[in-house]
Amino acid sequence: MFRLGRALPALAAAGLLAATACGDVDVPPRDRDGLLLRVHAEPPQPVRGAIPDYSLYGDGTVITPGAPVGSLHPFVASHLQDAEVDAQYRAAHEAGLAADERHGDAAVPDSTSVHVDLRSGGAVHRTELVFADRPSGPPELVEFVQELRDTRPATPVPAVDRLAVIAFDADGEPGGRPWPFPPPVHGSRVPGGRCTVLTGGDATTAAAWAREADPSTRWGSGGIGFRLLFRPLLPDEIGCTDLDPS
Repeated sequence: MFRLGRALPALAAAGLLAATACGDVDVPPRDRDGLLLRVHAEPPQPVRGAIPDYSLYGDGTVITPGAPVGSLHPFVASHLQDAEVDAQYRAAHEAGLAADERHGDAAVPDSTSVHVDLRSGGAVHRTELVFADRPSGPPELVEFVQELRDTRPATPVPAVDRLAVIAFDADGEPGGRPWPFPPPVHGSRVPGGRCTVLTGGDATTAAAWAREADPSTRWGSGGIGFRLLFRPLLPDEIGCTDLDPS
């Protein structure tokens, strides 16, 4: 079984690359923003602005959720070597993720849905595991997905240059901490609220405020009060619409 972050011996890596190049699985693209593999769990009550459980990019970057700091929901990152990316990409195919399938019954009350997206053959294939207690599906697939979900790199991403700001609990009470940027309550609808995106210096400033602000902090703008959640955008995410995993 492939273990994340474990270096492959040189000969094994060379053999894997040769087999990958010549077999039925292409060598994955190496583009930095190109998503190869993602796992995103949706519990019965979705978490507002949740970071996907696991994201692997073509350049070897792995992103997983970080611990909340104030009102900021950051992510953490690590890096896999090319041979490790190739091994994980092949393991995903061998686990059966290059097919659009659902395992489990979506009609079960209070069920969790785990979406697994694999970029392969010029398309993105989604496998869905639906369950109330334990994931259902082929054992090798369930084990592979669970191992990805358990991955916890420890290197934080220090800079925030694109920040999604999600407003919720809006009301007509304008009091609270002044919000000087465009009111997020007029932004795009996302699960659990309304969203706008800040970039550059505005994103850096807002991220610093978010780290210091308690999640219960109320903000105000244009005569409207609201609470805010701050969530950096991932490399493949363009805007607020990408925060809806469905």
